Amino acid sequence: MVLPMAEQVDAIVIGGGIVGLFTSLQLARAGKTVRLIDKTHVGTARHNTGAMILQGRRPEWHQLMQFTHERWQKTAEELGSSLGFEQCGSAILNFTEDAAAQLAQVSAPNGDYERHVVTDIAEIGKVFGDGVKVPEKLSGISHAPIDASLETSQTLDHLRRAAVQAGVRIWGSDTVTELMVDNGHVKGVKTDSGDVSEAPYVILVAGVWSNKIPLPETAKLPLRPARCHLIEMIPHGNMPTPVLILPTPFGEVIIHRQRSGRAMVAYTGVMDKHQATWSTIPRPQTVEWLKNLAGVLLPALGNARIAGDPRCISLAVTPDNMPYIGPFEGLSGLLVASGLSGQSYAMAAGVADIMTAYVTGQDIPLDLGAFAPARFSAKPAADNAA
Repeated sequence: MVLPMAEQVDAIVIGGGIVGLFTSLQLARAGKTVRLIDKTHVGTARHNTGAMILQGRRPEWHQLMQFTHERWQKTAEELGSSLGFEQCGSAILNFTEDAAAQLAQVSAPNGDYERHVVTDIAEIGKVFGDGVKVPEKLSGISHAPIDASLETSQTLDHLRRAAVQAGVRIWGSDTVTELMVDNGHVKGVKTDSGDVSEAPYVILVAGVWSNKIPLPETAKLPLRPARCHLIEMIPHGNMPTPVLILPTPFGEVIIHRQRSGRAMVAYTGVMDKHQATWSTIPRPQTVEWLKNLAGVLLPALGNARIAGDPRCISLAVTPDNMPYIGPFEGLSGLLVASGLSGQSYAMAAGVADIMTAYVTGQDIPLDLGAFAPARFSAKPAADNAA
């Protein structure tokens, strides 16, 4: 039996979505040889809201999201309009009598981040844009003009081409079957096709599938899926410029104007028991509810028809709804970025820079203590002794 020869690279990236592509590209730009591995064709996770919203997030996320937003802006300046980045702003909607007080409590980053509470209907109309009909019962919005969005298919296509041109080596339709470890240090991976790749760093960015990678028992990543519903609708009126967000107790409803003229309507369902499933088959009741709600939130979508088939994507959710970002303590060479709770597009640019900093030995630009991947890992027996 002839054993496969192992290739030698500087870093292996597991996961070919937006975070994996961006990380691979940044590493290659830094002069590193990179092997990118995905269980499907790299760059197929094309459907997402692409919303990059800083307001309304947990305070622990603010510094990280500001950093990654700045990295997206810089990347857009470097790559131009073909990246699909648009600084369109965001508007959190409120339909209650106490809108002004409630919207004033919306969390937002400190510093130069600009946010305004708007309760005058005429002023809201100016924020939404010319010819956009404002919902009759809307009481107010929290408007953040700096927030942005991505045309996700365009972004993925651009980054994939850039990664290939930068020399990233890609294995598509490959499943990692073994994480090779020697004396507490990651040495490389083996795949189901028999390929072997060795590197001093393995970067795990496979979303909710990250906990399906065969890791040592002490390096497990507690993750669960949340089924995010996506529908494209054909509006019969002008769409607002900013991304619209309606917070609910179980997740966010997001409406995003696309360059095609259609509206992307999403329900994240992060805390919805009906969406806590590995299934990516749309739930008919959820699709109907989302379609009807979109018509209430935006008159241009009232009685609008759905274009194509509804879709679902799996979001990765951690027990404390905080992502895993950084090195895995006790397993040298393993870097993790997962559990982003639907924020993978928003986070990709910043995460890519952070992973690249670890591999190249640069200073890490942020305090990542709250996102430590090992915070739920099993402790050695001696540590658990009374």
